[in-house]
Amino acid sequence: MAAPLHRHQSSLQGFVDFSSSTVLTPDQCSRATKIFNQLVSRYESIQDERTAYKYITLLRTVYESVVSKGHFLSHFFLFIDAELRYGQDAPTPTFAEILSQFDSLHSWSHVQSDELQDTLANFSDYLVNNFFLPLKASGRKTPQPTPTSLSLPQSPDNVVGTTQRLARLRQQCLTRDRYRCVISRKFDLNEALSRWNRDGDDSKDDDGLPLKDERPEYLEVAHILPHSLTSLTGDVEDSQLSESKRIALQVLKMFDPDAGHLVEGPDIDRSINAIVLTHNWHQQVGDFTVSFQPTIDQSPHSYKIDYIDPNRPFRDPLLPVNRQLYITPTKTIDPPAPRLLAIHHAIARILHLSGAGGYIDRIIRDMEELSIKEDGSTALGQYAHLKIGGWFDGIPVC
Repeated sequence: MAAPLHRHQSSLQGFVDFSSSTVLTPDQCSRATKIFNQLVSRYESIQDERTAYKYITLLRTVYESVVSKGHFLSHFFLFIDAELRYGQDAPTPTFAEILSQFDSLHSWSHVQSDELQDTLANFSDYLVNNFFLPLKASGRKTPQPTPTSLSLPQSPDNVVGTTQRLARLRQQCLTRDRYRCVISRKFDLNEALSRWNRDGDDSKDDDGLPLKDERPEYLEVAHILPHSLTSLTGDVEDSQLSESKRIALQVLKMFDPDAGHLVEGPDIDRSINAIVLTHNWHQQVGDFTVSFQPTIDQSPHSYKIDYIDPNRPFRDPLLPVNRQLYITPTKTIDPPAPRLLAIHHAIARILHLSGAGGYIDRIIRDMEELSIKEDGSTALGQYAHLKIGGWFDGIPVC
């Protein structure tokens, strides 16, 4: 067992490369799973104040949610071993040797156990800082194209997410969703006024029902996974995906390896990754506090929509509600992808059960206020990390 390091912050922030990993044999995967479950069982009930959220619970729920469990376990144990060996001049062990270190876990000293818990917290922090925080911070900020924005010159962000493409996405989603919020079923105010100016009292919705008794609202296009996830940074001639976003995309692929290509590059702005919502519901879905789960009867594109927290205060009485998402008669506009909604729900569940959602909310509030904490620190570091990583490119930071 490696000697204790007596640190509380990871020295390996650039260590985890989720784009490559050791491919585990069935036996290694079985052993790694057993050890991981042992660590969770040993430490989850005694999670302390190493982090402002339940870091072991976050690791457990991530493991439960990812499809590529071998991929996750490979990176998990490589990270743990590298942290515990940090500063030591010793040959890099094989994966089997890494796992064998935990055979004597029951006999580790308190100091060694504390060091291991610090390392587990560091890996959890790595996932929060490079995946959950960026997604939650940018999830409520889908750019809403306007006639003015359509005439603006191209920017680096426009290489992957042009205002023209966002405008096309908005029109596609409004058409597919029949100009209604998929949760509240409120009709779009702009479209209602347009039809009223044309048809007066005879104006109707897409189902032929009169609009005169409606209470329309302004509707927005909401990305299921944030638009910023694949927006590029740098000059137009040298734009590229930031390191922060490359990490986030690799973590995303652990949740569903075959879903990653659905949102790569310009595909982030396809109709499979967007729904129409009122501003209120856009905020809550983008904040991962409201999610979509397939209905019990498994009808195609039918979902139970509800708060992820069953004890959520100030609940809208509309939820929970079952909705069948609309499909265009010609099927020329793709419906929201069930796989992306499943990933969204998994992220929401992890954030809720681990308490990381509330922790990130506090960080976001501090970033918005750039307030000074009691220890004299500010959220400027987190803001700079997200800004440099391009998570606010093309969207207002407000």
